Amino acid sequence: MIACDKELKKNQRLKSTLKERIYLNVLIFNIKQLEELQKALHQLKSNVIQQLEYFIENANEWIKKNQIWGQAKLTYSFFDELEKLINQSKLDQSFQKSLFDQISQINQSQNQKIFKKLNLFKSFQETQKCEELLISLQNFKLIKENEILIDKNIILVRHKHHIYLIRESNHGTFNIMASLNCQNDKILGTMPNNGWFLVFLDSKYKKYQSYEILNK
Repeated sequence: MIACDKELKKNQRLKSTLKERIYLNVLIFNIKQLEELQKALHQLKSNVIQQLEYFIENANEWIKKNQIWGQAKLTYSFFDELEKLINQSKLDQSFQKSLFDQISQINQSQNQKIFKKLNLFKSFQETQKCEELLISLQNFKLIKENEILIDKNIILVRHKHHIYLIRESNHGTFNIMASLNCQNDKILGTMPNNGWFLVFLDSKYKKYQSYEILNK
């Protein structure tokens, strides 16, 4: 009876240690992803600031070109031009067209410099990385390294290159059901709540592998 009690306590300690290790691994994994997201956001911030400075410089250049053009065109006697306007029944339409065409040409040239660059915000590598990390964090259940399926009494544990499926018996003992060598210490995988399949990313073949779990 004493031997049974000792064995039961030993198994309980093992179960508690396994759970603590799993919870710790999951927490560390999530924090690492958050740190990666933070780094990507800082890099994105740096690139965005550089692009905004480019836009501001182009806007300043745009203003200066208009000012230079205006100064060249408006070097006349105000009173002479005023007298011409008084004596003129209507403004010369060709003059108006020429005026707008020249300003439009300057605007078009400067507009393209900024407009093309604006599309770069959609293709920032850091933006894509941030999106991937956010999706990864949003779908945390799909990528965490370890998880416990209480309903099926199955524990999924990753240790270095291997994935272990451990089952807890009704007597409180633990048995290794299966061991898979993934040849990689960075394993992403999951197991559906029904405990029927194990799915993980095979980094060697660059695809997902699935294994049926036999409920023996």
